[in-house]
Amino acid sequence: MIEHQVNPLAWRDHWRGIGFVGQWIDAETTDGGGYIIPTIPIRAQRKDTKRDDLQVVPGIQVSRDVTTEVLLLNVVDEPTEVRLVATSTEGLTIEAPPFTIDPWTPRRVDLRRAVPGLRRLLEPDDGMGSLAIYSTHRLLPYFGYRRDGGPLLSLDHTAPIFA
Repeated sequence: MIEHQVNPLAWRDHWRGIGFVGQWIDAETTDGGGYIIPTIPIRAQRKDTKRDDLQVVPGIQVSRDVTTEVLLLNVVDEPTEVRLVATSTEGLTIEAPPFTIDPWTPRRVDLRRAVPGLRRLLEPDDGMGSLAIYSTHRLLPYFGYRRDGGPLLSLDHTAPIFA
């Protein structure tokens, strides 16, 4: 379920006359787990998107103790096909089998399970690498690190490719 809400505790920046409304997305996946993702509207900003089918997670970690978990939010009314391509620091790549995310649905992906052989690929680099997320349209991707099946240690938005 993806839910978009307006924060009832929103504040206003009166001295500049620019209003701010806090928002969040509540995402719960069929694989379990729930996330409340704060979002901040960007005003008076223009970003020219070079391509909207590619998102990059620059610092994934997949080792014996830590794994990177990616939360992909499909926030449009059509299914999207997703390909995950992981890269080691030496430039070697490995790709997960493609999958589809239904409209208005989140998908939680544990990279250790989703990309066969990734732990072995990243082992010489202390488990560090990067991830490219290709999709048929723009997704809202978030990622975090989980240690030994414990709670999520952090949750960050990934970087889209901008011109």
